[in-house]
Amino acid sequence: MSHIRTRFAAALLALALLLGLTGCGESLTTFTWEVEHVPANLDPQLAEESPEIIAVTHLFSGLYRKGEDGSPQFECAERCELSADGLTYTFTLKEGLTWSSYRGEEDTPLTAADFVFGLQRTLSPETQSPWAYELIGIWGASAVLAGQTAPDTLGVSAPDDRTLIIRLESPDADFPARLCLPGAMPCNQAFFESTAGSYGLGSRTVLANGSFYLYSWTDSGLFLRRAAEGSRINNLRLVLNEDAELAEETASGSSSSYTVDTAARVEEEKATAAWYTGSRTTSLTEIEYAAETWVLLYNTDVPGLNSLNIRSALDGVVRSLTLDHGPHRQAADGLVPPAVQLAGGSYREQAGAMPAAASDPRASYLAGLAELGATKLSGIGILVPREESQLLGEINQAWQKELTAFFTVEELTVEEIRARVAEGDYQIALLPLVPASGTPLGLLEQFAAGGLAGLEPSEFDTLLAETRSSPALAGSTGRITLLERTLLEQVPATPLFYQSGRLVLGEPISGLVFDPFGQVPDVTGASLG
Repeated sequence: MSHIRTRFAAALLALALLLGLTGCGESLTTFTWEVEHVPANLDPQLAEESPEIIAVTHLFSGLYRKGEDGSPQFECAERCELSADGLTYTFTLKEGLTWSSYRGEEDTPLTAADFVFGLQRTLSPETQSPWAYELIGIWGASAVLAGQTAPDTLGVSAPDDRTLIIRLESPDADFPARLCLPGAMPCNQAFFESTAGSYGLGSRTVLANGSFYLYSWTDSGLFLRRAAEGSRINNLRLVLNEDAELAEETASGSSSSYTVDTAARVEEEKATAAWYTGSRTTSLTEIEYAAETWVLLYNTDVPGLNSLNIRSALDGVVRSLTLDHGPHRQAADGLVPPAVQLAGGSYREQAGAMPAAASDPRASYLAGLAELGATKLSGIGILVPREESQLLGEINQAWQKELTAFFTVEELTVEEIRARVAEGDYQIALLPLVPASGTPLGLLEQFAAGGLAGLEPSEFDTLLAETRSSPALAGSTGRITLLERTLLEQVPATPLFYQSGRLVLGEPISGLVFDPFGQVPDVTGASLG
């Protein structure tokens, strides 16, 4: 799923937690994370879903890795010189870097040419890497990705085994963070070509350079290890959640759904940590992230809701209400949730609140009806998750009272609502939105023409295209704020509240880095105590 990838891009939030994990087995310090499916591909250039991203995050090492404070720290690079114009990065690799095959066998020297080939693969149109956009700022990348020039024309070179040069189209202060992503991992060309199209698909077609090596890969899980050293975690288990299949089977085609209680899995010591979105109080160590925004989404393709005046009226009534959103939630003052980072801090705190609502919703509503040549709206239904029916009831009553607007309600699961929205089979829907890349753009770009809400091409799309093409603009709080406000003026949705998910830990550790958007833990620097 594309929304999972980015949640990783530029969004790893470091956690320095207390205490540590207990040892498990002979000289093993184990971290267990449950996944809905066992990783199917260990090719970092193609890793897109959470289990695969977690796996390659530990199997591969880049020039940088996010540290405990969230900033990029040298990993394979020993040092870097940046040219005065901010366009050319010259890296010197550490000595003695190697590749390791299955179970740590057959060390092979790693060179700067492996980083060149990895970047060329990511930006080659044949690869169709989900990470290509994050590296589009490299000189010549746009032309390579469009198939206009060959990958070897990319602005990357290796004058010798320990020197790597990367040239950019324009300065990008976030470029070191982009080099922490899976798409920037190295790839040994000779080994890749020897796999004849099966690279990353089996134990013997994985050549990794990370601190962990592949120990076992079965239908029930992926198991990674590294040499014991002090109290650091040296055994990573990605195991299949035995309740996930039951939850999926029960939720489909049933009026009631079974939801996996991930916190209970940790309490039962079946996992060391988990991402939890439930509301109950636990006895576990909890780290909270306001990482998703619940909205009322309006389908602008349907009669009635294609009127900006109508949408503005609905939005204005909702924003005038004082709603009780429940625990682990806070009223939303924009589309982008607080956990999203930009320019070294929370984007939401920097950007401030959304534009003002319609001052007279009823006047806007009547103006919209006049535009439509109608006296009332008809045929409008609202899709709502069953557990949010009470909240929606308050909103629906307010629309009836203030606008004399009567809408039907259909209760479904969140997954069913997402499917209906993807098909355009809805009028109004209450659902959560998650940034697709852990960046502000990762949420806002979901509203591009033809995307969420079915908006027509507009000034927003022009601004979005300009912003996507420039890493400098994509990293500018002022520019992203302009983009968000321009979008909200079209009222494709009414942000209601930010939902906090929680990283829960039964056995706290130090040095854990966690991405709440992709739900990706990184235990490379984690240890006991």
